[in-house]
Amino acid sequence: MPKKSKITTVIEPQVVLVEKIEVKPKKHIVQVWKKRLLPEYNTSIDDHIGEVIYWESTDDITFSYEAHTYGYMQGFATRAIKVGDKWILREKTKEWFENLPFATFDEGYFAGEVLTLDEIE
Repeated sequence: MPKKSKITTVIEPQVVLVEKIEVKPKKHIVQVWKKRLLPEYNTSIDDHIGEVIYWESTDDITFSYEAHTYGYMQGFATRAIKVGDKWILREKTKEWFENLPFATFDEGYFAGEVLTLDEIE
């Protein structure tokens, strides 16, 4: 009987380089508006009130405002919001912020879409 030949396989280790991807924290901005009626022109306009900014790096909220709206924005940035039948407390910072565009406000106030940007160091 003939001898069986031996098969030898050499496996060499391979090095795979993985590039490190840096994840930058984001800031998220929501504009706050108020619908104002102009009955003499039979129309309405959206008046810019200010903006609320959520900072991922600190899990905090800051706000800016138009000169005549300081009082409203200061109160706005500290109170609970109502989405459907549910109230979301301000202490739940991220959830509160993410639901601003869907919240119901009094007196014609409303929030725009969430805009997302990189935080600047």
